[in-house]
Amino acid sequence: MTDHDLSMESLENKLIKNHYIPDKSTVTTMYLAFKLKKPVLVEGPPGVGKTELSKAVSRAFDMDFFRVQCYEGITFEQIVGEWNYQKQLLHLEMSRIKEVDQDIFNEEFFIKRPLLQGFMNKNPSVILIDEIDKADEEVESFLLQA
Repeated sequence: MTDHDLSMESLENKLIKNHYIPDKSTVTTMYLAFKLKKPVLVEGPPGVGKTELSKAVSRAFDMDFFRVQCYEGITFEQIVGEWNYQKQLLHLEMSRIKEVDQDIFNEEFFIKRPLLQGFMNKNPSVILIDEIDKADEEVESFLLQA
């Protein structure tokens, strides 16, 4: 199904087939998000189905699913990615022993975390940023901006 074939009724049917029963406002919001190619911010108390909505959309449209679980003290590195220092040091030591130059600042030595994986993914993706309110203010601002 292409973006042009999407209707509110077909969207609702796809969500229902993927075990999510949406109300009219959810269908309308998701429909507009797809048509306008915009992200959706879903708020609500625990247990209302925010996470299940993102999983159902992911399944319904055969999209890859990435989840960033926020908590107090989470860092940018844990969300985006970080250098694999141990692997870099091992390769530096090997290059010293073999007396060759080794570039240790390339993709092979970088651990991609869910947000970066979702952004770099070639397939359409759903990125769930869960419990963003538990992150520090700087991280929360960064995630909302990203």
